[in-house]
Amino acid sequence: MNETALSSSSSDAWARRVTALMLAGALVLAIALAGLSRASMSTGTQGATATVAAIPNQGPFEIVVEIVGMEGDGGVEAGLLSKSGNRYERTTDRLQIVLPADVQIVMGGPADIRVGAVLHIRGERTGAAEDLVASRVVVLTSNVELD
Repeated sequence: MNETALSSSSSDAWARRVTALMLAGALVLAIALAGLSRASMSTGTQGATATVAAIPNQGPFEIVVEIVGMEGDGGVEAGLLSKSGNRYERTTDRLQIVLPADVQIVMGGPADIRVGAVLHIRGERTGAAEDLVASRVVVLTSNVELD
């Protein structure tokens, strides 16, 4: 084998190693980001003591709920959920939430918003104390466990 062929062969091997290391690094990064994404989606802003009283009277809010009833005008009746470890627990608190036609739906679609669905809702409480208007909904139904 001549010197040029040896040099070419070793640089090909080096290039393969560098490529393999870069792919491994990208894979590790993707797994880490997926883990962070799942962790952030599974951590609601309400802790184990979630109550309707804990939702601010005015301004932004974030809650995790289970839909217990649907209204034809974009409203839902929902049960407030409390986070307990890696699971959510049902509370006795019920809320009326408005889901406007332009609500941003993440991880799911309009067909996923139904009785029994678990949603992480970000929105604004406006006007009367009971006016909870959603601006962003994350469908968590298949990603959480309820007690």
